[in-house]
Amino acid sequence: MPNFDLLIQPAEGSYAWGLYPQGSNVARLQGQFQLDKVELKGKQVELARLDEAFTHFKTDVLRDFDEAAQLQLGQHLYRLLFATAPADLFPADEETLLRVVSDDAFIQRIPWNLLTRDQTFLVMENWHITVAAKTSGEPRTLHFADAPKVLLVCQAPRDQTANGAEEHANDLLQFLRGRYGYFLNPQALDVVSDWDGFVRKLAEQPWDVIYYYGHGTGDGYGASLLFADGAGKTMEVTMGKLASLLKACPPSLLYLNACRSGSNGIAGSIIQLGALLPALLVNRTDAFTDAAREQARIFLERLLLDHYPPHQAITHAYSSKGHGLASVRWMTPILYQHYTQWDFSGSNVQRFVGKDMHWYLKLDRTAQFSRVFYRTSDMLVSDSPSTLACFWYGTHDQGVDRFHERLPIELRKRSRDMDMVTFTFRWPPHFNDPHKACEHMVCEGFGVRFLDYLPGSLQNLATGGVSNPQVIHCRFATLRRGNPVRLGHLAYLLEWWGAEVHSRLRDYGIRALLAFAYELEQPDPHFGNICRGELAKAGLKSGMKLELLDELQTVNSEDILEFLDKFEVELPVTGDDRIHLIHSIVQRSNGNYEQILNELQTIVSQAYKLLADRMIPAAVTTDHGY
Repeated sequence: MPNFDLLIQPAEGSYAWGLYPQGSNVARLQGQFQLDKVELKGKQVELARLDEAFTHFKTDVLRDFDEAAQLQLGQHLYRLLFATAPADLFPADEETLLRVVSDDAFIQRIPWNLLTRDQTFLVMENWHITVAAKTSGEPRTLHFADAPKVLLVCQAPRDQTANGAEEHANDLLQFLRGRYGYFLNPQALDVVSDWDGFVRKLAEQPWDVIYYYGHGTGDGYGASLLFADGAGKTMEVTMGKLASLLKACPPSLLYLNACRSGSNGIAGSIIQLGALLPALLVNRTDAFTDAAREQARIFLERLLLDHYPPHQAITHAYSSKGHGLASVRWMTPILYQHYTQWDFSGSNVQRFVGKDMHWYLKLDRTAQFSRVFYRTSDMLVSDSPSTLACFWYGTHDQGVDRFHERLPIELRKRSRDMDMVTFTFRWPPHFNDPHKACEHMVCEGFGVRFLDYLPGSLQNLATGGVSNPQVIHCRFATLRRGNPVRLGHLAYLLEWWGAEVHSRLRDYGIRALLAFAYELEQPDPHFGNICRGELAKAGLKSGMKLELLDELQTVNSEDILEFLDKFEVELPVTGDDRIHLIHSIVQRSNGNYEQILNELQTIVSQAYKLLADRMIPAAVTTDHGY
């Protein structure tokens, strides 16, 4: 993986910068730039005003900072720095770690995770983009514990807005303990709900990871966390006070999942805590509760269960399902990375994860994806269809939502000659007026007030004269029984799309991939015929194609063995014992896709010595049962 430090320092009204391979004092690129204004959607915007809007969460400014504006800002930042970069500096098929190093508070707050090349956010292309307040120039290897101790600090003072802290803590406990029995030990994983409990837990033992979830406050000069005191009321804790408490035994990683925890300044988290900690995660501005919780769950899963280093784990959180959206992407946590290498000596996960960062999405489903890829290729080559609608179904256990995640990742990887942008659409609460319901849903999903504005808004995504075909990936929320949206409504939506959207986009050379999924409560052999009958009622316009994919069904042993070989995944047993282990997993799970994938992730990612102690005996001594 190419690792670079991007050093940026103020220099007489501008910024001087140099791009250094990590560990080298010889710059590969260097120069100066001014970071004052940028053109976003046809308007000159002062970045200082945008920075102030981030810090103080000014919605009147931020509501215009949609995906088009984010892509343009990311493209602007990339051109400022890398317009003259040689083609081989950032190999397209390799992961890249870019650490922005600066002691300038404004530079630290710039949303570098929006860096865009060829109309694609680089964090969606296996780039890991972090920040550092300073660098010593010397390697700093962090030896992460083979059996890490994790403290969840979930705070909900009674006199603050409800934030679901107790529910979030329970969800994390259940999830982590369910995936890895080691965390059933309260000395390995524990939770506290007030300040006194936090102080007590810090005195009991050192913790490798501390995760704070709760309210925060801050501005450009400092930040504080809002704990609950013994009476359940708000107790404001400054970053200086927190630093004093952690100084005796700092964790390897501190994640402050609170509004404005990344507001920097002399009393902010970066200056007060940055020098103490190898890894610090903070929020740039106010956080949206659902998105913040989902990102934290994915980050902790990748860090603690799959053994990804923090810079890779946070990239997964950026692209998490349903939350890699225009409305929240710029809010996502900033990782202050003050290590150069994160060493987890007991894990074998890095032996295969470098082959494909998204390996966990690639188990089976080849038949379904191949049909989508074939039709999408037609769309790029012959412009027919220009609107492709794909529909698949299955039970939750068979990974219906996971296939939503897989589509854009694999399509981007296999079709580098296109520019794909994802939009997410949420179904309306009712269809009393189907036409208005469809129009409102689509306008909201695209972030436009009227459909007439749509082509221009989408064209703004393609700045810089890039000639690749533009494909918009429209991910519609998964349908389930009890949802007011029925298959008949979906047929109506397809007709409405043909009349109101399809022609508008086609005239501007914009292709659309519509992704629909239906999650069954239990397998239904008749559902496929029902779908065909209902969706056949949709009168599709010329240039539209509806692709009904095969049902997502159970996984067999051959699927798993092929998957393991493809990604060179190592198990703690080999030969016949490896085959028997796979057979036992399939038999015990009844081919449940999600359960099998979770077990595989657990097996391959846990510390090898723990596997040997806890798992191998069961796998090899009891009639080859697992």
